[in-house]
Amino acid sequence: MSEGVAVSAATPFKEIAETLIAAGVSAVPVIDDDRQVLGMVSEADLLRKEEFREQYYREGCRPPLRARLRHPKGRRKTRRDLIKVFLRPDEDIEREVREALHVKADVRVRDAVVTLSGTYDERSQAVTAVRLAENIDGVVAVRDDRAWKHDDIADLPIRGGA
Repeated sequence: MSEGVAVSAATPFKEIAETLIAAGVSAVPVIDDDRQVLGMVSEADLLRKEEFREQYYREGCRPPLRARLRHPKGRRKTRRDLIKVFLRPDEDIEREVREALHVKADVRVRDAVVTLSGTYDERSQAVTAVRLAENIDGVVAVRDDRAWKHDDIADLPIRGGA
């Protein structure tokens, strides 16, 4: 009997996507150190994470992943087609994040997780940097290790009320 494909609970998101595509399967078991099955992770699970992020951060007026990656011949995209976006090389993601930020920033990408570090003049610049990085195709998560000199968001007057 041949050994099947599986991932651990600590397997990075990008590696799960790579495993699903390389094995040509739509789901794999998640196992512990004793090779006991903890559950399953599927293409649909990976896409749900991306769809949640798009729904939660709507301010970018960006079309959903399915629309952005529409097949040029009008063919409907499969889940496998959609998760391929998470296979982008870290170097490509890092370059695109740097271009999107338009400022000198400390950017590192590992397993499609972007880490932003350094100091910004204004807090609003730091918040905007995270949102821009999160909207890059292939980014799984953004780790925010930045600081700022002035909290311009706290200076905004609060209006309205009940």
